[in-house]
Amino acid sequence: MQDHFPFQKTPPPYSYSSLLPALDPDTVYLHCDQIYFSYVNRLNYALTPYPQFHGWTLEELIMGEMNIPTIDQNAIRHLAGGVYNHRLYFDGLSRTPKPEPTGELRAAIDNTYGSFSNWKEIFRQATDSLLGVGWAWLNSSGDGNLSIAVTLNNKTPSLTALTPLLALDTWEHAYYLKYPADFESYLKNWFELLDWETAERRFPASLPAKPEPPSS
Repeated sequence: MQDHFPFQKTPPPYSYSSLLPALDPDTVYLHCDQIYFSYVNRLNYALTPYPQFHGWTLEELIMGEMNIPTIDQNAIRHLAGGVYNHRLYFDGLSRTPKPEPTGELRAAIDNTYGSFSNWKEIFRQATDSLLGVGWAWLNSSGDGNLSIAVTLNNKTPSLTALTPLLALDTWEHAYYLKYPADFESYLKNWFELLDWETAERRFPASLPAKPEPPSS
């Protein structure tokens, strides 16, 4: 996510009806066009008076220090988080999902949580700890260790210490039309939509570069 102001509305790489039956087109349209795209518009509006930040990436806007009024800084961080989080959420879903991770990421999940099914249960338990609306994350640290985290509102994990591999939106707008007051069904079906290939591409990028073999 190395783009900068003015941030663009990037739709998901699938049609709004392609996630049926897990997510219906009305829910995906509301979530993408009305919520996510609104964050993009509002972030660009909030940044307009501050040209010194027009070259900043989303990560820099979320984590960087800004010498501006606190109310504006808080608004920019919140909106940048809304854009960053929704991008990762929509990119992490697929109409033809890979049911389980493989390769290096699968090995890391098995080593950390014992098994893929254990990871799913621990992730589910983490969502129970959210006291309000927010996000649940699978993250990788620079040494390849995995961790599950939850954040409130549009906050992210530390983007200087961690690389988020996938994000679950627990705000009601993500599921309420399809699953009124039934978060558990939404979560169960979200697992079925996960595009593990996206997470698998992000995982090696979180690791230190391997040294080049010595030349002969």
